[in-house]
Amino acid sequence: MKQLFEEKLSLHAVSAILLMFYFGRRAASHGTLGVGTDAWIAMLLGLLMSIPVLLILARLMQLLPEKNLFDMLDYSFGRTIARVICVLYLFYFMALSGSVITKVEFVRMSSLPHTPLLMLLLLFFAAGIYLAKSGILTIGKWSVFAACFVLGISLALTLLAIPSMHVSNLLPIGISNSGALIQGGYQFMLAPLGGAVIVLVFGGKRGKGTSPYRMLFFGAGLAALFFSLTFLRDTAILGVAGIMHLDFAPFHAASAIQVGALGVRVESLVTIIAILSGLTMMALGLFAASSILRSVIGGGEKQRLIPLAIAAWGIALLIGYDFLDRIAIGTIYRIYAPVVQILIPAVLWIGTEIKARQSAIR
Repeated sequence: MKQLFEEKLSLHAVSAILLMFYFGRRAASHGTLGVGTDAWIAMLLGLLMSIPVLLILARLMQLLPEKNLFDMLDYSFGRTIARVICVLYLFYFMALSGSVITKVEFVRMSSLPHTPLLMLLLLFFAAGIYLAKSGILTIGKWSVFAACFVLGISLALTLLAIPSMHVSNLLPIGISNSGALIQGGYQFMLAPLGGAVIVLVFGGKRGKGTSPYRMLFFGAGLAALFFSLTFLRDTAILGVAGIMHLDFAPFHAASAIQVGALGVRVESLVTIIAILSGLTMMALGLFAASSILRSVIGGGEKQRLIPLAIAAWGIALLIGYDFLDRIAIGTIYRIYAPVVQILIPAVLWIGTEIKARQSAIR
């Protein structure tokens, strides 16, 4: 029975990990992507734009099924170049872990306003380090159960929100300027691809017979469907102006939902989604960063989690406070992310295809 459970988990864990990563990027704030009520169209467009990259990542895992990201880079470009490129990924994965501060701030604002932010950060990072040290199989199990829990909460909120929805808030539903839609789709595309790149770090540990195409596209498709439905739900409650100008719009939308004659409010459920998804995203970032560091300089993976967590915490504090407010963090991310999410995987895929064909000829 245990073996059967683990095989089933390996088949679905990657999709659940991707889904929870997407939740971690967008759980507390939708982001209207600058296209008003057409944001759901931009989200679907972003999914379509990500398809070529998802195909490349799946093809890499199919060509080199037993190798992780560092091994793939070493196979195609040699160890020296692989180490240089992995430095970029190391910082990227640490930044993903550090970005969890926005979720902690949301939890403090929504549910624990009198709790010091430092205490919440310590608790969050302790839980994330524990998950990361437990290994990818534990993270996969956690992601499966957390994803089921989060999907259940989302569906329950949607059903409870029906009396509070106003169709007029969704009108007019048209097609915005094509340039704005493409830009919005590009911004949305960058969020899910971060999780897909992390899959390369532990792709060699997936179960035998598990299709990488199925794993990546199921998680991406389910995430796009989730965000489209929840965005339309919250827009129907708050209107476009509310979505655009309110911080943590999903929480405000849920606060308008009342259950029963006593008027029980359910906005705390949004906080649960943010906690589960943010914790998963941080654990994934720490695990990926420590795995990359071990591949580059050797040593034990678990022993390097503590310094990595401290560094990620430092990045979180810098991003979250005024020190870097003068720097356009969003602009930097939109330039840096395509390099590690799109450009490097594309070049790696071409190099791997060439090496594979050369090996076949020999």
